[in-house]
Amino acid sequence: MIRGERVEIAGWTIAYDETVSVALDTEIDAELELRGQVYELIHTVNTMRKDAGLELTDRIVLTLPDRGDVLGHKDWIKAETLATRIEVGEALAITKA
Repeated sequence: MIRGERVEIAGWTIAYDETVSVALDTEIDAELELRGQVYELIHTVNTMRKDAGLELTDRIVLTLPDRGDVLGHKDWIKAETLATRIEVGEALAITKA
């Protein structure tokens, strides 16, 4: 390989112009995938809150199906959705607290 030569490497994305090259690792590990699932859950719950006509400050009780590791982030989920508590149940549901 010649200095300054740009080569493609599996699992990496490369962007460059005449003077600068940047390489990003695009592999998704288990923790990053889990964080993405938590973000998606938070987005879904907040959409449910909006659809239910709840105010931004309304507190909720959140029912989550047992989805494994997502429950390990319950404090983060509670903070982002204004849930006073999280219960485990059959289906995703919210009720005003």
